Amino acid sequence: MPNKKGKGGKKAKRGKHENISKREMVFKEEQGQAYAVIDKMLGNGRVYLSYFMNDEEDNMRKYEALGIIRGSMKKRVWISPNDVVLISIREFEKDKVDILHKYENDEVHTLVKIKEIPSIVFQIKSNEDTSENNIIIDTEFDEILFTDDVEIVSDEEI
Repeated sequence: MPNKKGKGGKKAKRGKHENISKREMVFKEEQGQAYAVIDKMLGNGRVYLSYFMNDEEDNMRKYEALGIIRGSMKKRVWISPNDVVLISIREFEKDKVDILHKYENDEVHTLVKIKEIPSIVFQIKSNEDTSENNIIIDTEFDEILFTDDVEIVSDEEI
């Protein structure tokens, strides 16, 4: 009769030697990099995203661009809508950016606490589970309003 040495076979032994450690935080550089939120997945390693940067008068301004996932991230890092990423802005094409790094949820909380990213990005990230019906995005003023009931009013009723 064999000796009873463990609690199972290959699958029980698989996670035995894993070390749970936090990875090192990656921050943006002063020139040419920004933090962005994924708006829509387009396919073929491309996404539609929005990012915040200071303009000439040091006012925070929202930009939208086409993001391209770099080759070393494809099939290794899974990006989905409402993820916060680090991007590199192209100097020769202002409407295209390159995605350099994806942040996890705890890293996003850390970035908000140290005020690296505006809290509006945090609100979008933390409300992933909310349905489309109770989020109204006002693009004119870059505000997000949360309501319980949304009424759809046609132009004729106004």
